[in-house]
Amino acid sequence: MAPLRFTPNGPPWHAVRQRLAELDGKLTPAELDSLDVAKGFAALAVALLAAVRSSGAQSMRFGAVAKALDLRTPKSHLEAFLALA
Repeated sequence: MAPLRFTPNGPPWHAVRQRLAELDGKLTPAELDSLDVAKGFAALAVALLAAVRSSGAQSMRFGAVAKALDLRTPKSHLEAFLALA
């Protein structure tokens, strides 16, 4: 399968960069709040998925990452997914 290629410009990609900057800020304190970091990763994954889709592409892997990082995804679903690996 060929890699996805697109130009990372426009508002959706600005949102990705903003979420990345926010995540960087969460990783710099002396003590990390793991829940806050997890929420930052989830926000970045959702923004990246939206940006990819806005570029006209689909990505099952980006979708899986966003779903896995969604704190509402039941733990049992994650365990089942990881058992397949």
